Amino acid sequence: NNGTVTSQIGGASLLINDSSVFNNNGIYRFQGGDVISRNSGPGTFNNTGEMEVGGAFTANFNNVAFFNTGGTIDGGAGTLNLNAGGTYTGNLTVGGANVRMNAGTHSLADGVTVNGILNVTGGTASFGSVTANGLVNYSAGGFNVTAGDTLTLNAGMNWSSNTGISGPGAIALSAGQTLAMTGNFDHALSNVTFNNNGTMT
Repeated sequence: NNGTVTSQIGGASLLINDSSVFNNNGIYRFQGGDVISRNSGPGTFNNTGEMEVGGAFTANFNNVAFFNTGGTIDGGAGTLNLNAGGTYTGNLTVGGANVRMNAGTHSLADGVTVNGILNVTGGTASFGSVTANGLVNYSAGGFNVTAGDTLTLNAGMNWSSNTGISGPGAIALSAGQTLAMTGNFDHALSNVTFNNNGTMT
């Protein structure tokens, strides 16, 4: 796809089955509460363009291998649930406030720069040497930084999950930024180095 694909199929699915590959170099737009999924053998969705929600809808990406290479993921005024995990390289631009890493493992490679709000809401986010220029919200799932790597938080973080943050890598909170811990439970750091240059509350 080098143009624009609109999905307005009444909550039904685009099924990417049996080794099928969808290469999105243009725009893939959910125009309703539709789904990308499979009901047979595995498929792949490669995004170098933009995957977006075109209104106040909740769309879901399920059970299809997802590779984002310098692409944009935009929840717009709606919600986009990423339920299949994914692999992210290059710059990642996140639009809206409700793109959610909801299930699966989301691996952000060395050199990724995240622009926009990153929500870890049930999946596992695994970071290489990544720079987050937008707010990171961690409310459920898993959160780790791989060995020898550093996650740099340039716009702060909200940590409201009762699951911990693990290494063996490092996290650096930049000067002038805040990491806010909320919830009446322990917040655990496990085998991770945390370098606080900002404010923790």
